[in-house]
Amino acid sequence: MEEEKREELPKIQETIEELKKQLEKALKEKEEYLSGWQRAKADFLAYQKEEEKRKQNYILLANFNLMSEIVNVLDSLELAISQIENESILQGIGLIKSQLEGILKKHGLEILEPKEGEKFDPQFHEVLFKKLCENENCKGEDDGLIYKVLTRGYLLHGTLLRPAQVSVIYHKSS
Repeated sequence: MEEEKREELPKIQETIEELKKQLEKALKEKEEYLSGWQRAKADFLAYQKEEEKRKQNYILLANFNLMSEIVNVLDSLELAISQIENESILQGIGLIKSQLEGILKKHGLEILEPKEGEKFDPQFHEVLFKKLCENENCKGEDDGLIYKVLTRGYLLHGTLLRPAQVSVIYHKSS
């Protein structure tokens, strides 16, 4: 009986060693699967963020085209307002213009209104005309100063929708 127990002891030890090896293998597989799952999850989250950005850009582009057409109407409205002499009609149309601008601003439109005497900025302004500086004390520093604003410019969510159209001063030697 005791001899049977001695014969079983090595078998039990072999079984224990085999089970330890299987456990190690299972633990390694678990780590591989876990790290693979974590990578896949991170990739999926990155994909979701990228898709959300793409969707927002698509919406922005759709708004960009719509806003581009609407600001042309806004410019026509401003031109019409400048021709109205009747004060009560002018106030009414001015109110409509303010409401329209408010709605557009609420949807990300920013109006660029350069002032005369400001420096020309090619990122936000487009030169349509150049005017020779007529002052006797004209210096090169006057080059590129805005002489007249022809149309306002617009940004949509920080992206240039349309540059302001301006006339600038230049010096004879330019």
